[in-house]
Amino acid sequence: MRDKPPTSRRLNIFMCHASDDKPVVRQLHQQLQYGGFDAWLDEEDLLPGQDWQLEIGKAVRAADVVLVCLSRQSVNKRGYVQKEIHIALDVADQMPQGKIFLIPVKLEDCSVPERLRNLQWVDLTGPGSHELLLKALRAVAIEKFGAAPAHQSEGTRSVREPPFSIADLSDAGGPELDGYKVYQGVKLTHYSNGIDGSVLILIDERINGLTGGMLKDAYSGVEALHLQLDPAVWSLKPGEVRQALLLVVDRELRTLYHEQLGRESARLDRVYLYPDKSKPTFIVTRDYSIGWGSYNGPVSYFLEVSVHAGIRYILPHGLMTSLKTAWVILGRDQTPAEILSKKCRPNFEASSPNGDLKFQVIYERFHFDGTSWQPSLRNEDGFWEEDRGLDPAEIRGKFGLKE
Repeated sequence: MRDKPPTSRRLNIFMCHASDDKPVVRQLHQQLQYGGFDAWLDEEDLLPGQDWQLEIGKAVRAADVVLVCLSRQSVNKRGYVQKEIHIALDVADQMPQGKIFLIPVKLEDCSVPERLRNLQWVDLTGPGSHELLLKALRAVAIEKFGAAPAHQSEGTRSVREPPFSIADLSDAGGPELDGYKVYQGVKLTHYSNGIDGSVLILIDERINGLTGGMLKDAYSGVEALHLQLDPAVWSLKPGEVRQALLLVVDRELRTLYHEQLGRESARLDRVYLYPDKSKPTFIVTRDYSIGWGSYNGPVSYFLEVSVHAGIRYILPHGLMTSLKTAWVILGRDQTPAEILSKKCRPNFEASSPNGDLKFQVIYERFHFDGTSWQPSLRNEDGFWEEDRGLDPAEIRGKFGLKE
């Protein structure tokens, strides 16, 4: 028997949530919209002048499904979110037994309220959780309409993938982009990031951008950044070149996140730090227009994109590439990679007044403890420059680690 074609009718979903969780809920709302569902969100569906308490109560009672978005904030917070849950429970009591109506959705690790513990919840921090939620909603749609909803890509809305133009992005709204060009675009997927869209680097249309990227040694598994500066920046007057931008856009090119990167040139590289190679990490490198030197050079920041956290920088600071600073990624097959850094800096406290300058070599190691990336630091007297090479085994040895 052939499956029925998708229906154009849309399941009405109410999202019960605390205002503190609005950033995560917005992204979940967008995902539901893309999945062909009509998700009600107060900031988009309430009109000026409406009685918001009355309208929210009506929306809960009119919903086909209510998602109760749970977090430590919403569980412990008194206020209207608890009233919304109470209204939803009253409606659920009138539903036939076994019918899916209330779905607790854990946005983070938190407790489930006593009144909801008899219901199976979905933990959005777990693998495959978003697809599990969509599966439940499709089941409700099939029961109600006889067919699953049409995904937006099956409807009339335009869906774009890299490459884009500035005109494409401007048509979708977002920040002012006059004088920019799209330098790089990397696709984001629902499976890997919880978002269908792209992460983009935009630079001044008069410059060329950083070239190069991450190179991995096939034998050792060591991955290092190799870059060439953009001389076009130097031909322009200081202060007149636009700062590079980092953008995250959805499938319809609407801007979900944007950040000025503080420098004229930037580039984006994708690496895989975890054994699960479907989960990428992005390295955003911001150039110093004055070029490389002993203590100046491009700085790289490690970040991840997810529906839960949006843009999240995973290291406490950036890693510089210069004459006296270098860093590498040491890949692992069964465990997360390590990020290793070595730099040489003047030790002014140990230097003598007569100008005898002393130096320190600083070793830094970042490792993933299952929750976050933890830094470790070691200092010793000495001198080092990057042209002497960076040996990962030496750095690991400073922390008592062996191959």
